[in-house]
Amino acid sequence: MPYANLAIPPKLVQEAPPDELHPKHHGTHAVVANSPELAAELEDRYGRSGLCLKLQKPLKPDSDAERYEWQKSPIREATIIQNLFARHGIAPRVYDVAMVNGERLAQVTDYADGHGKRNPDKIFALMKRYGVYRVGRTAKENDSAVRKPWKWSGRLFVDFGRFRFKRPYVADLKARLMRYMKGEPEGEPKAYQGVAELGIPGIRDMAYRLEHMALDGTDFADKLVLDLGCNEGAFSREAFKQGARRVVGVDRKWAELCYETMNWLGFWNFDVYDLDMPQERGQIAKRSGIEQFDVVFALSVAKNMEGFHGWMADLVKPGGVFWWEGHNGNTKKMYHDALCEKFQEVEWLGFLRDDGSGRPLWRCRK
Repeated sequence: MPYANLAIPPKLVQEAPPDELHPKHHGTHAVVANSPELAAELEDRYGRSGLCLKLQKPLKPDSDAERYEWQKSPIREATIIQNLFARHGIAPRVYDVAMVNGERLAQVTDYADGHGKRNPDKIFALMKRYGVYRVGRTAKENDSAVRKPWKWSGRLFVDFGRFRFKRPYVADLKARLMRYMKGEPEGEPKAYQGVAELGIPGIRDMAYRLEHMALDGTDFADKLVLDLGCNEGAFSREAFKQGARRVVGVDRKWAELCYETMNWLGFWNFDVYDLDMPQERGQIAKRSGIEQFDVVFALSVAKNMEGFHGWMADLVKPGGVFWWEGHNGNTKKMYHDALCEKFQEVEWLGFLRDDGSGRPLWRCRK
């Protein structure tokens, strides 16, 4: 994903003043800008509260932003690593890397409030888990650097400028994605949806599905999107590509791999929740802070979610769009009446036959 461009009033792009828990908001290479006014600007763009900017040094004239390094680490790689650690609650989560006012790159990130106790041992455990190292002279010096208090804000480690992958993380990620499914012929590994960006084939033909779903008739720009049964995140990524502001995915089996896939590909303003549906459906609003969405995908989830139910329609805003895809053997009539009870417009899109069968598909509007 290319870096976004953010136009922020210059007065908001200043180092935040010190306070009791933050003696300074800067390091050698980065400055934290944080204020209620800035948080409001970022919330309008990313659909999240409590965000700040971690600003890098201004770029030199004619320098390539894609090649910019935060200390000794490409900023994209440092961000991927930071978000892996954030998944375990020990680093601020990053939702974007953006060019601010055409001058400098910045991470759009949760503000580290300074509370809690640091836990360096957890950092070292995660470095081992993900095959990460810190660029430095010796292992002893790197160990000491991670333990330094000023690299922490309370319980959160905040300095990933020298962190890099020492083993081919993406190769490991691809192997884990393909290990979940066995395709045809026997023994050939495939994922379910596939991840075209990583060259991973899928059992389902995503190009065929996207064409028949008529997504071009829906406005995704600046919209909030929910992907029930998101699998590897193919439809979540499509929503982002078409301009969605924020996307939330739900999947019981694939949540962790989906998070890692989206993180690696740079779709950072994405949440995925490992929920047992429909029993834990209330957790969607509780965790995301979103009661209703502009667009909801519910594709091939009829078995896992015990069919179509009214609570799914309740997740859709007035004026919103809902896609429902049944399973093999489901008929056009099977869900049509129930959908008509909940939606003002129910459009039959036919059967999807990309996997050699027939899955009924509808697009509904409130």
